[in-house]
Amino acid sequence: MTQSPRAASMTFSSHDKPSVLIVCDQFPPMKGGIGDYTVLLANALIDQGVEVSLLVPEGSSHAGCRAPIAATYPAWSWSTLPHLHRTLMATRAQWIHLQHNGGLYANCRLAAYFLPMYLHWKRWPGRIAVTFHDVNPPRLFPKAGPLRDWVVSNLAKHADLAIAADTTDVARLRARGAVVHQIPIGSNIPISRVGSESSQAIRARYGIPADHFLVGHFGTSLGLDTLFEAVANMSDTTLLLIGKTEAVGTPGAIDQLPPALRSQLTALGIGPRVRWTSHLAAEAVADALAACDMIVLPYPGGASLRHGGLVAAINQGRAVVTTTPKTPLVGFDTGNSLVIVPPCDAPALLTAMNEVRLDPARNLQLEHAATTARESFTWETIAREHARLYTASRHASRS
Repeated sequence: MTQSPRAASMTFSSHDKPSVLIVCDQFPPMKGGIGDYTVLLANALIDQGVEVSLLVPEGSSHAGCRAPIAATYPAWSWSTLPHLHRTLMATRAQWIHLQHNGGLYANCRLAAYFLPMYLHWKRWPGRIAVTFHDVNPPRLFPKAGPLRDWVVSNLAKHADLAIAADTTDVARLRARGAVVHQIPIGSNIPISRVGSESSQAIRARYGIPADHFLVGHFGTSLGLDTLFEAVANMSDTTLLLIGKTEAVGTPGAIDQLPPALRSQLTALGIGPRVRWTSHLAAEAVADALAACDMIVLPYPGGASLRHGGLVAAINQGRAVVTTTPKTPLVGFDTGNSLVIVPPCDAPALLTAMNEVRLDPARNLQLEHAATTARESFTWETIAREHARLYTASRHASRS
């Protein structure tokens, strides 16, 4: 495509370090993992020498993010696209990097999905990257039907760089004709720095007997019914439920259990051996995870790299028991760094948990394997791969 004179004047030197405008419809102080991800990615990219600026909703604040907010918008709409183009011209960014999730850009999702075509029509000379935090079809309008899947595929195919973390998402996008790179999503929970004495203090804070094996579960109520059944048969074990969702009563909040789970807890008689932390700051979540002897995450749909709790547990170097993934987990040697059991199978989960609980050598081996595996999920590693792809894709010719 021939560039307009104005676009040609914006052509970038091949010797420039990469510069990117990250666009995200969620950013602190808004609550949400993708907003936290954007902060951590931006900081890590800056450490890799990438020039980063942000286009985020009005009301956003830096909240520990070292990248400047180049511009904001009141609500995502068709009018955001020319505003975005003006921001690109003002910042002279070589890349725009859109953070995608089927639930974002809700005020006008079509404007987000047609962003690449709009910028191509404007003959903007830069490159377009999209990170797919999921590939769920978005809600567009009644009876949108196949269009819901098409807009996701079209966004991936029109991007110069498409990124996904989950192996299943990568496979789905590739099956639709997109070229996709896999980069894991790091945890917004830092690595705990507490020692054994601090871990003992944490256990004392929640009234956990000194001689009990401490099992942790993090994030949501997913799989708790299966975990409750297993813990009921482990008398010297305490279960610590770490964290909660934002609003009291929100589905999935682990300290606001659905009635069926509360009834199960009572029927099994394990209430005295279950503790809740409620909401904790990220550093306190890390310390609570690190104090556990084992983290159990029996996801009914199978383990996935989209589950932040899995990466957070690995980051703490804990022994982890989880459920069989539908596709391989890149970065994990399953069976070595993780103990895998079938979903919704309480007897199998009990056997696996006892394997770790009763064999200190196996527990230690899993901890060492987790410490090794977490190197694939550090923000330094993630940012380095982004910077490499920015550079490689910028120098590649467009089809």
